[in-house]
Amino acid sequence: MSERISDITGGASAVHSEKISVNKIRSDHTEIFLKAEGFSGKILGLIFFALFWNGFLVVWTTMAASASFLFAAFSIPFWAVGLLMLSGIFTSIFGKQWVEIKRDAILIRKKVLFRTAEQSIPYRDLISIENARQVGGKKTAKLLTSSSADSGLLSKIPTICYDKTALKELMFAEHLSKNDQEWLVNYLNEQITPLLKFVR
Repeated sequence: MSERISDITGGASAVHSEKISVNKIRSDHTEIFLKAEGFSGKILGLIFFALFWNGFLVVWTTMAASASFLFAAFSIPFWAVGLLMLSGIFTSIFGKQWVEIKRDAILIRKKVLFRTAEQSIPYRDLISIENARQVGGKKTAKLLTSSSADSGLLSKIPTICYDKTALKELMFAEHLSKNDQEWLVNYLNEQITPLLKFVR
């Protein structure tokens, strides 16, 4: 039984989205599918900027290499940024994600064309699921709470914080709109919180 998130009732406010579908596989297993962003006006703007950035680097590196190899080597960090930009655009266009809520763990699976990566996090290791600012380094997380206040300039991304010893973090749903991200974090917290009493 597949549902659109606008049809789901409960504490999490319903948000209509073509990017999210919820499939109840069993009473204790729910799969949430996050569609790829695909081509959009925002993506086309990023493609243009990335092509301009990398095109400028080709010209600059060629000119710098004619003067000195050491001078050309100065452009390596800028090439890394340009390639990361292209990789991020490619992932946004083609990347699909699944979030599975199971009886004893949450599973995040990401797929870009033929490459799949997944991470299963047992509830006993879970610290929080929240929209968190990504500022490098570890953050202190509140237990299973989502923060929707948007102060500061950095955007928030749904993040699972787990492993109390190493304080690991896993970002997901990066391509969704802010409203969809907030809905997803609230929905996950509502579904998972009752399950924690069985593992703690």
